[in-house]
Amino acid sequence: MMLLQRRAQPTELTTPRPVAVVTDRPGGSRRAAGAVVNEAEAIRLVRRHLVAKGIRNECIAISSQGVRGKEYRLTAVDSCEQTRLGRFVVDGRTQGVRSAGAR
Repeated sequence: MMLLQRRAQPTELTTPRPVAVVTDRPGGSRRAAGAVVNEAEAIRLVRRHLVAKGIRNECIAISSQGVRGKEYRLTAVDSCEQTRLGRFVVDGRTQGVRSAGAR
């Protein structure tokens, strides 16, 4: 039975092709007008803010509610405790995080 099996032939090493990085993808991270940070960075800032308050990083889920002016509106949820942590606003220029309060 061993004599009938085919063995893989060694392949020739080739140099990898250059990687093309696409920076302007449809549906990518939005940037508010005049903002220093984009939407993904704003989400990261809210995550850091919540971790500093003692919430476990793996339990935090954040969704975007859109951009208004130079501010990112985000909603955070604790998926481990299944509780809403609230709405947050990130200033795109100063990178400040504040609670948006209940609406």
